[in-house]
Amino acid sequence: VAMLRTGEVDVANSIPLKDIKPLVESGFIAESITRAGRVHQVIFSGNYWEANHVVTGEPLDRVGSGYCVHDLPWVGCNIEGKQAGDMEDARQVRWALAKAVDRELIADTIVDGFGAVASMEYIDTTAPWFQDRWLIPYDTDAAVAHMANSDWPTGKFTIGIWTGGELGGATGTNAEINDAVAGMWLALWPDMDIQVFKSAYSIIRPGLVGRTNTIPFGGDCDEGSTTIPFDWPHGLTESSRTRGGFGCGIEIPEIATTFGVVSLETDPVVRAQLNTELVDYLYDQMIFNGTVQVPTLVVYNPNSISGWLGTPSMFSDMNEFESIELAR
Repeated sequence: VAMLRTGEVDVANSIPLKDIKPLVESGFIAESITRAGRVHQVIFSGNYWEANHVVTGEPLDRVGSGYCVHDLPWVGCNIEGKQAGDMEDARQVRWALAKAVDRELIADTIVDGFGAVASMEYIDTTAPWFQDRWLIPYDTDAAVAHMANSDWPTGKFTIGIWTGGELGGATGTNAEINDAVAGMWLALWPDMDIQVFKSAYSIIRPGLVGRTNTIPFGGDCDEGSTTIPFDWPHGLTESSRTRGGFGCGIEIPEIATTFGVVSLETDPVVRAQLNTELVDYLYDQMIFNGTVQVPTLVVYNPNSISGWLGTPSMFSDMNEFESIELAR
């Protein structure tokens, strides 16, 4: 920031979001050169719904992993003979928690108006193909009604949010968003015991790899880049396909199956339709509680650079340097 203000450099990336607004107010330009951004969400970990490995067909030892042993409000148990009616009960809880989040407030305050409301991974709410039916409403009355319709009518239970390394991790925007979400939940359900975990990734990794983690995951789980094409296959790390390695605390049969079908489909229109059906299903189940989309911003001095046209990128924040238009 100091080098920008003194003119020692004309371009800077990786500037903390809280420092960008003052720079813009003093005349600097902040743009997402590559249109890259991250979708922050709270993934309701613990929903291990796949019974068999999608590739090998081998039974997954879900009982041995502890799945369905404890009745966790946001986790639906789909093992026959255990916790009858729990799938719908947990869905009501997830929808209650989702509708309790004021996404516009988070976008206006924590991300200083630079972001947009989010829905879930795989989809960019600012894209021309986005469908309004995927927006998650902020409705506290409906949230309370959903919770009252569950086995946890007053929201008296313990829940955590683990802060992933995205968006600055435990000391950055991710942690601030998770704190805000926790506060919004607590405002509606004062008896809820909420813990926001801000730890090193190594602490939670064993549970993610072993498919035993049940702490909701606050981050984007590898697919939160807003520039990932919608017709690409989605959800690799949210299925049994990555067993033995990283996962996000969920294994959803519809994700696993759709990933395989889309991977083999050559028609982009058909791929997009298949993914649309998947998103409709995941929205109904509310597995991903999207909060805000945070753009990856680059700040530059307009006295030196009058324009810069980059190309879309999933992870890079700067490219096409030959397109820079010099102001002097």
